[in-house]
Amino acid sequence: MIRSAGIAAGAALGALALALALAPGRPLAFTDGAYALAPPSVRALPARGDTLRPTVRAGEPLILALPDTLDARPVAAYALVRAPALSRLVDRSFLWRTRPGDAGAHRLLFKVVFAEAPPETLVVRVKVEPRR
Repeated sequence: MIRSAGIAAGAALGALALALALAPGRPLAFTDGAYALAPPSVRALPARGDTLRPTVRAGEPLILALPDTLDARPVAAYALVRAPALSRLVDRSFLWRTRPGDAGAHRLLFKVVFAEAPPETLVVRVKVEPRR
């Protein structure tokens, strides 16, 4: 029952992401593990250890696929520890609808659950660039 609720929530998140991202003349693009409005406004710099560093323009959505492995260990699940308003996590998909006032650096924390290892923390440092 819990699994089917997760699938339904994942489908709802996917529909929401498409509704946010697909506006007339603004196709969806994929860059470095993050979805962005084209031209790419979201990019994820290479992860160093347990830190991801995506960038997004204020007022645009950040859709980030969290890694399925960390340090060569498969991830069983993620949980939000610290995240901004208007954000949501479904399985490995993280969505944040940024607002113009969100410009700046943000440090998000996710609990990483492994099948055969103690939990760890994943840090996602998001840079929200001001709107031009």
